[in-house]
Amino acid sequence: MLHIVAEPAGEVRTALLVDHGLKFLRPQADEGPLHPVPAAVAAVLDGAPLQDLQVEIRQSVPQHSLRVRIIPQGFDLSTVRRLPYTPHAKPVFAYAGRFYERIRDPKFFFDFLATLDTDFRFDLYVNYLDPCFREMIREAQGRVTGEIALHDPLPREKLIERLSQADFVVNFDNATSNATPSKLIDYAMSGRPILSFNERTFDPEGFRAALSGDYSAQVKGIDLSQYDIRRIADRFEELIDEGKKTK
Repeated sequence: MLHIVAEPAGEVRTALLVDHGLKFLRPQADEGPLHPVPAAVAAVLDGAPLQDLQVEIRQSVPQHSLRVRIIPQGFDLSTVRRLPYTPHAKPVFAYAGRFYERIRDPKFFFDFLATLDTDFRFDLYVNYLDPCFREMIREAQGRVTGEIALHDPLPREKLIERLSQADFVVNFDNATSNATPSKLIDYAMSGRPILSFNERTFDPEGFRAALSGDYSAQVKGIDLSQYDIRRIADRFEELIDEGKKTK
């Protein structure tokens, strides 16, 4: 969605570009030529780390890179509620989200879990389950020593509460992208260690260590304060004020 902030004398000088990526800044193979972005200031909302977006902008649209201001998506952190955490007798880890063939496919992970001879519980909160993954989970439940528990999806606030009681949470990176999903922000709100991987980056020894309470392989550096909705609102106001100065 392109929202015009200032349009003096018929010329777009400032705009807000609100999108989950950069697809409106660069054409796809079957689209026409790249439309110029005459905006003096633009903002891209995305769950990806700011440094990843900055690199992507420089590589994809270098002619516009100096005009783009990156503002991450905002969350009302005041609504987050964590439940008291108590370590479990057997390790409990959880995943929340969807699975996609060839993009976010958990088969390699289920195969790994089947090699473990230790007890565990893997809680799955899947908001939509394709038949192929339902069968994959059913088959994996019969192969593992531990337990794979499939739960109904929960509202976001309730889900974060439930995740806050797990020993740790897992995230399946998209195999075709280096973008970080907003789910990692939800995971960080739960306060539990996060292990994030895909088939290529999965570290079996790091995961085995997590099962024993060693979270050295966890994701580090997620600063929730930069996603505080109050801070995001301030940055948009600054952006609009900057646009007004270009009139």
